[in-house]
Amino acid sequence: MKMTQIQSVIRKIRRFFHKLNLGKLFYNNRFVFFFSIVASICMWIGVVFVVSPNTTSTFYDVDVSVSLTEEQIERGIQVVDHQELKLDKVVLTGGRLDVAKVNKSDIKVTAGAEYVENPGTYELTCTVRAPDGVTVFSYEPMKIYVQFDRVVTKTFTLEPNTSRVKAAEGFVKNNMILPASDREVTISGTETLISQVEKVEAYCDEVTDLQETAPIDARIRVLDSQGNEIEGLVPSITQTQVTVSVIKQKTVPLTVKFSNVPSYYESTPLSYTIQPADSILVGGAPADIDALQEIPVGTIDFRKITKKNHEFDFDLGDFLSANLTNYDNNIFTSVTVDIDMSDMVERTVTINQFMAANTPEGVTASFAEQEVTGVRVIGPKEVINRIQDSDSIVGVVDLKGQDPSAGQIQQNIGWIEVNGIGGCWVISDSPAMLTLS
Repeated sequence: MKMTQIQSVIRKIRRFFHKLNLGKLFYNNRFVFFFSIVASICMWIGVVFVVSPNTTSTFYDVDVSVSLTEEQIERGIQVVDHQELKLDKVVLTGGRLDVAKVNKSDIKVTAGAEYVENPGTYELTCTVRAPDGVTVFSYEPMKIYVQFDRVVTKTFTLEPNTSRVKAAEGFVKNNMILPASDREVTISGTETLISQVEKVEAYCDEVTDLQETAPIDARIRVLDSQGNEIEGLVPSITQTQVTVSVIKQKTVPLTVKFSNVPSYYESTPLSYTIQPADSILVGGAPADIDALQEIPVGTIDFRKITKKNHEFDFDLGDFLSANLTNYDNNIFTSVTVDIDMSDMVERTVTINQFMAANTPEGVTASFAEQEVTGVRVIGPKEVINRIQDSDSIVGVVDLKGQDPSAGQIQQNIGWIEVNGIGGCWVISDSPAMLTLS
């Protein structure tokens, strides 16, 4: 810039201040308004930072931490959870700028517990520490009550709970198996809570229409004696799986088998009843149940059925196989088979005519001339009454299962035919001699 230009600017500034009359400015409303605001701000700054530089601030619900010694921690002493450890109010004082920067989390409140040795509730004195540049003016309460307990661990047997697992219609839940590694659970927590534990269960998720064995997810629940879940305990596992097996159910009739059966009764079985039930609700593997049509309760030897001996008892374990389970509402452990002998009569006869039944293939049976006396027979009254003499009776020897080797043998008479009519059987040991060739 040239010298002449600089001199021109200076002259203009001199003329501005020469014309400026400060006294007249205070008659200008706009100037007065602006000047008042500026003056107020300056006075406020003076009061705040010069005349009264300090202030106070109140904080509510300030958290309290409890300090424990290493020895206490080693002995398992700890503060019981779920306690509201707070100071109602903390008042801080200090420079306005310092106080303004303080947050509630900056205030550190501790309660000394160095004298606590055993579980219980103790009154602890609180100490409040404020950030640098700020002073604690007051706080309340100055003491708080804190509950302490001892941390322990205990092992429990895990019990499956499949109450929410529903089998499909016609099926029923059977076994509930936990993984071997999850059958025991260690629970950690305070002595007070541990003492309330009644059982620990694997609570299965909800499942409906279960028709086959399946693993079901389950969460671990710690329960008291009322079945309420206990909070505040830590199990060694929180989840597991329960393998739930199902079996199929079916109601099947009970029957009875007979041995040494006269040929007449192979097509016309004896009438009988089975008590206390003639059917049973059983469960088992689906393939086994589908193939099951009846359950024989046992075998009765025809030669032991008489007018006096016509009831036969059988234990459940003897006829119900190991792969079947009794699910009948009326659980019974045995049954009685009662043969209907109301139309039967007994008689002692002499037999001198014989024949063989069920002779092995390729074998001929011949009877020597002989007479067997004192033969006790039983049968329908109308057949027994047809017996006139020994000529009307033929004794039948049953060779079913007989060794076909040639030779002379002695075999009990199984039944008789009266004038060619069957239906009577022998109930005494009455052997006849015959030769197989």
